[in-house]
Formats: sequence, C-alpha cells, structure tokens
Amino acid sequence: TMKRLRASEGSLAEEKHVAFDPFHRPLDGSEPLTPYLQQPVVIKPDVLFDDAGFAVMMPWETPLMEAHAEFICRGREATVLNIGFGMGIVDSAIQRHGPRRHVIVEAHPQVIERARLFASTRPNIEVIFSRWQDASAALAACGPFDGIFWDTYEETVEDF
Repeated sequence: TMKRLRASEGSLAEEKHVAFDPFHRPLDGSEPLTPYLQQPVVIKPDVLFDDAGFAVMMPWETPLMEAHAEFICRGREATVLNIGFGMGIVDSAIQRHGPRRHVIVEAHPQVIERARLFASTRPNIEVIFSRWQDASAALAACGPFDGIFWDTYEETVEDF
C-alpha cells in the first residue's frame, strides 16, 4: 500500500492509503490518476514528482544516465536524440560528450520550460515540445541519429 498524495502549492499533502500497480493504477477500483501530461508536477532541486507524489526522476538515476550517455555518444561527435527530459540528468551527461547535435523531445508543459532553459546556453541543442508519438516529421528533419535515449514516464506497451 502506498500513500496517495496530491501536489498542493509546491508541497505534497497526504490524502489516503491506496495500493497501486507498477503503472500507478489504483488497485482498489478508485478513480485512476490524471494522465501525467495533464498533471501539474512538483519540481525540487533533486527530484521531480507527479501530482500524486510519485517520483518521476531522482538523483540515484545519475550513474545509470551517465552510462547511457556514454553508450549512445560512443566517444564521437554524435547526433543524439533524447525522448523525455525529466530533470535533464541524461542531457547533462550527453553534453559532457560534446555531441554535434542533441535533440530533446519533451511533452510535459512544465518540464519543457526546464528543457528550454537548459538548452538556452547550448547552441547544439534543439528542443521539441511534443509527445514522441506525434513528432515523427520534426525528428525526420533532425536525423539521422547516431544514438537514441528513450526514458518517458508512465507509458506502457499500449502507447506504442
């Protein structure tokens, strides 16, 4: 059982106890959570929460993101694509590898602002505000890509 939380003016406040499946669907038959892209998020310096209080991204993911960035950049001046900015952990790691071109696709209206700020001082980054499923024309114009990193939140196989 997990505590069902709601974001409230930048802080998290407890509502009730509810058990969730791995995709954050309540097991007690209560109303499902609002889809992530329609929720406000709580952005802290070291963690990103959805409206229900589930962590979207946390600092423990940094070593994994750094390893992914090293793999997709493969020690060359690559053109890379990242689907899902989150806290920008993998994007920071990608930038340390000096990519020729770095494209970020982000669909959350609050998170996109962080991605744009991140890109504002890095001329090799292009940010696309879209769900990845809807960005094929824009991505075709940006590619081909030497490496692709995909880490979206709360998507299942049905989204493909």
